[in-house]
Formats: sequence, structure tokens, C-alpha cells
Amino acid sequence: MNAYIGFACTTIFHYVHFKNIAESFKERAIFIIATPRHTNQRYEKLADHFEKNEVVYCDAADIISGRIRLAGIVVPYFMPLFNFIDPAILRIRVLYGYAKDAWNYAEWNRGFDLILAYGPYSQRRLETYAPTLSVGHPRLKTKNRDESVHDIQGRSLRAWKNGIPERATVLYCPTWGDLTSYDWFKTALQQLLGKYNVMIKLHHGISLSKDFSADDVDRERVFICDESVDLFDLFPVSDLVISDYSGAIFDAMLTEKRMVLINSIDEQVTDTGVLNIRKMSNIASLPEGSAAVSLDIRMRGVLASANSPSELTGKVGDVLAGPAPDYKEINADLYSHQDEHAAERIKQAIDKIVGTKPARDERPASSYIAFDMERLRRFVNEDPSGAYVVWGAGDYGQLIASWLVHNGYDVKAILDKESSKIGKDFMGRCIRSPFDYEFAYDDRLIVSFSVESIGRIAEPGSRIASGEIPYVIPF
Repeated sequence: MNAYIGFACTTIFHYVHFKNIAESFKERAIFIIATPRHTNQRYEKLADHFEKNEVVYCDAADIISGRIRLAGIVVPYFMPLFNFIDPAILRIRVLYGYAKDAWNYAEWNRGFDLILAYGPYSQRRLETYAPTLSVGHPRLKTKNRDESVHDIQGRSLRAWKNGIPERATVLYCPTWGDLTSYDWFKTALQQLLGKYNVMIKLHHGISLSKDFSADDVDRERVFICDESVDLFDLFPVSDLVISDYSGAIFDAMLTEKRMVLINSIDEQVTDTGVLNIRKMSNIASLPEGSAAVSLDIRMRGVLASANSPSELTGKVGDVLAGPAPDYKEINADLYSHQDEHAAERIKQAIDKIVGTKPARDERPASSYIAFDMERLRRFVNEDPSGAYVVWGAGDYGQLIASWLVHNGYDVKAILDKESSKIGKDFMGRCIRSPFDYEFAYDDRLIVSFSVESIGRIAEPGSRIASGEIPYVIPF
């Protein structure tokens, strides 16, 4: 058959976001698990979800090896996988949310052949980097599908609705990481439950965190959803949406929902996207100091907001009692089309570029990417028959090992200090502890994570620290 259009996912949320688009390609679509094994359960949860739903999928190693041939790869943002795949594969970004502008519209967007934006606001900011089209929101839907929605306990939305009082329902949608208001919200929850029914749609960064627990939430009264639930399936049964610095703000605007925002961070942040950039090891540091204000911060001047948990219930009551919101002017700038046909427009755009874009033999190195593929190539070309040891079995470590094996290099060992990975298999090799591995005189070391110097990880007096073992840190 012809080459596939691949849809790369690191979480089930990405699958949910791309699902309608992939269905428009029918048998030409394939999903790609683009997150490492044995790391944070993301790979395993995605594989399980795909198996249960009979979704056609592969993983990053299949793309690197060429076993699965792609015409184009669709992603939500620039991925480490790009460094290791055939440069002829077209790289296509589909926007996955507003907010955090410094991140959404950063220089890494230069790495795409086509960007598919929601509307004029994002198109203006992205078209300086790559060809950009406005297509609308691919997940917008107006029909309630509560029979297919279940919470983290497996309870259906319909069953929950049948057991709750006849009163207004609020939906809470937090973001993740340093910007999340999740702990803040939990201190306001009991008071909120005294007057309203409550649903929580967790960000995947929260629900997939090793520290996440819902034990301190009344799960009988609260309908809690993880990343497998589409937010647009919850809007029809919600009277008001509560959020913080999340892109859910703008999804809710698209469906004309009343809203209250939570001001949960103390520091004066003008662009929340800067915090995203700091956390992404794939992206090189970008200059700060911009006077720009991200959309989620600007909405504080448009929507009601609460500064403390004790204020939240009162703010919700005020907004529910007030006039219906009018987002017409804002939505016209955010969304070029406000219908359910974005997937069709995206398919047309992808088919067009696949049919007309000339193939690339190479892609130049870019300053906005932290990883240096050319440095890695130079190192392995120095000794093509060498025995290579990869230190680090995370995202880049597994990609490097896959690339080495595909290109015929000898991967002697894969090392990682995390106990959750030690003893696990990757590409037929048992992941070992670097502190138990004895380096041989002919080993060549590849460090798969960014570190200032080899002295930060090598034990004093070891063969690595003394310079006996050749090594490269390709960052």
C-alpha cells in the first residue's frame, strides 16, 4: 500500500485529539507511540488503550527502521523522534490548544513543513515559521455522548448523572506542573459540593504523575476523568467551567460556557509558556524577557476569577446568576471555523502537501533543538565497529539505541540508574545499572541526556573520568 500518515502520541490525550483526523484517512492512518517504554507508564497505557480499541499502531523504532513507511507524520509539537527519522517524511503540526504563548509560538515551529492552526490568532503567530493554514478545532462536537464516557472508577457519566441532585453542574479543568491549581482547588471542593455537582477533567500531566492520587477527593460525589475522556464530551452536561492557565479555557469559550478562572500562582507571570520551555529537554533554551502576555493571562481581564479558595463558590454563583457570556468577537479571532468539519479540512491540507511537496534528502541542524545529531554521527563514524554503551534509557536513550541498531552498530549495553527501568528489556537488551556495569577498554559511551560535563555522572577515578573510555554528550 501507499505510505501511511502517522499520528505520533505521547499520551492518550493526543490520540483523542487526533482520532477524528485519523479516521478521515481510514486505512492510510497509523498511530505511533512516541514515548519511551518503562518510564512513566505512558507507553504501556497507550499500548493498552490501542489494543482495547483495536487501533492500528506502531512505535518509534518501527519508524526509525523504516519498517513502517510514512509519507507524513502529524504531531502536537516538535518531538525528539524527528532527529532520527527519514528527512523526507513530511512533518505536520496540528495545534492542540491555546494558552502558554511563549511555548506554542516558539522557534521550534520552524521544524515543520505545514502547521494547521485553529484560527487567525494562532495563524498570525505561526506563519512566520512555516506554511500555516487555519482549519478550526478538530475535536469540536455538539452532541452529548455520555454513554461512552467513564470516570477513573469505570462509572458511566449517565450513571453518575442519575444519582446526583437537580442543581447546576460545574466542570473543573486544571493545567499541569508549576501552573496547576489542583491542590488549590481541592481545598475549595467541599464548599463547592455544598451547592453544585462537580466534575473534574484532569490534565494528563496530573493523572500520569507518579504522585497522583484521588484518595482525598470524594469520588462518589465527584465525577473524575483522566486523559482518555474528551473534554468536549463533558461540556454538554456542564453549566460552568472552572480553569486556571489551561487551554481548556478556550475550548470552553468555543462552546459558549460560563467560566471562572483560578489565580493560583503567586508570582507575576506574563507568559506562562516560558515555564513550559524550561521543562522541555528537547528544546534549547530560548531568550526570555519578552513583554508579551499569553492568552490565558489576558483572559483575567475578560473573565471572572478567584484569588483564594474561599472565594470560589461565591464567584461561581455570581457568574451563574449573571448574563450569558458573549465570546463572539474573541472566538472569531481564535477559530476560523466553528463547525465539526476541521478533520476534513486537515485531511485535504495533508493530502495536498503530500502530493506536491518535494522530498528532502536532509534537514539542517537547528539551534532551537537541544539535541545535536551531527555530533552523534561524527562520534559513531570514528569507529563504526565499536561497542557502544548508551547511558540513559529515557526518551533520547531509547531513540539513540534504536537508531544505532537500525544502522548496524553494536549496542553492547543500555544503562540507567532508575530502579523502575533496571532489569527491563529494550530491543533484546536488559537495562542495567551504570554503577554495576564494568566498562571494557574498547567500550564507547553515549550519554543520552544533557549534562554539563562527564564529571557530573562519572565516579572519580573511573575509566570514564580518567578519559580511558571515549564518550559523547550530544547536547
